[in-house]
Amino acid sequence: MHVTQSGISRAIASLEDELGIYLFNRTRLGVEPTVDGKELIQDAEEIVLKVQEFEEKARKKLLCRKKPSGKFGHSYVWQRPFVEIKINKEFYY
Repeated sequence: MHVTQSGISRAIASLEDELGIYLFNRTRLGVEPTVDGKELIQDAEEIVLKVQEFEEKARKKLLCRKKPSGKFGHSYVWQRPFVEIKINKEFYY
């Protein structure tokens, strides 16, 4: 991933500032997610799963087509300091 621990810590702190909530409890033994942090992780996992389901559905529809009659492309980027989701695909119709 080529990200340093201090870079991750700064990104998390920035996200916490932006959201106005603490995502992790920090102790001398390490960190653990807060209740809000656990909810955010669960939401992020659901988003990633939905994107994967969408991609799989699109691939299946593409395989059902014999000959594409055209194509269109879309690029979406959702980016936060610690979370980035990119979708950049071409679909045939």
